[in-house]
Amino acid sequence: MGLALSYALALFVTQGIKNLLGKPRPDLLARCQPDLTDIAAHVVGGYGQDISQRWTLVSSSICTQTDKKRLDEGFRSFLSGHSSMSWAGLLYLSLWLASKFNMLIPYLGHGTPSPKRNDDDEDAEQEARDRAAAPPVFGAIIVLVPLCVAFYICSTRYVDFKHQGIDIFSGSVLGIMTAWIGFRWYHGSLTRGQPWTWSPRSKDRAFAVSSGTHGWIGERMVRRERVQRNREVDVEAGGSGDPIVK
Repeated sequence: MGLALSYALALFVTQGIKNLLGKPRPDLLARCQPDLTDIAAHVVGGYGQDISQRWTLVSSSICTQTDKKRLDEGFRSFLSGHSSMSWAGLLYLSLWLASKFNMLIPYLGHGTPSPKRNDDDEDAEQEARDRAAAPPVFGAIIVLVPLCVAFYICSTRYVDFKHQGIDIFSGSVLGIMTAWIGFRWYHGSLTRGQPWTWSPRSKDRAFAVSSGTHGWIGERMVRRERVQRNREVDVEAGGSGDPIVK
């Protein structure tokens, strides 16, 4: 679900910007195959001719390319779809692998029980997370492999004259943002030593509940669940339904 969210966001923004701006690709002339024998028949407006006769604005009718789809794709350079899609998917994969292989940014927890938390089991669980074992070295290599593939895909778009540098950079930034959004929507933070996914479900915390809201285990949710567990209502004895907090 997080991967689908990341990919859908990147795809929607990428295609919208491509259609909105219509920036020509570096290989547009090769796609167009212009008819240079009769340039005057395709001149539009005459802008730039006061400076130089060679500065002539022409319409797309000068192109001899018969494949309209290929010609239209020549005006969809910004931003790079390959870059945004590769980072949206492969960076998400790296983040997911980091959480599964416990490749986390070190975090030092409080280490001592808080006065507000008197449940020994919950304190022990938090302490175990704070003092997790060091991640294996080979895990870093596995996490970095998808990122290397994303870099490779972006580089091929540049050397093949499909995009300019700004197109690739902008697409990569978009993919990185959507991958982070998709990952954090369904996973815990890698910087807090708590990457565990999917807290226990309930009617209030069921489908599509993001990290950091009522759907995630936190200090407030722990206190709330403790109060709910301590409520006892004697229904068979005809109790009023008012909670009795121990």
